[in-house]
Amino acid sequence: MNLEECRTRIDQIDEKILELYLERMNTVIEVAKYKKEQNLPVLHPKREQEIIVKQRSKAPEELKQYVEALYQTLMETSRAYQNELLK
Repeated sequence: MNLEECRTRIDQIDEKILELYLERMNTVIEVAKYKKEQNLPVLHPKREQEIIVKQRSKAPEELKQYVEALYQTLMETSRAYQNELLK
């Protein structure tokens, strides 16, 4: 595969990632509603740690730190969005 083909493939993957990210953030709306109804805090450190451990365990050794960084970012943006929704 040449560089242009690699970039095209990455662009295709990015489209799928965006679609899944938007689906995830739409689900975050439901999570925020539930937390508001139940008077629960946005931050749930134990749950976040469980997710990181689970996803890291699925990654090859050389990518574990990057998978962790990805999920930390996903959770940070999810929390920020929940906080915005709950204002």
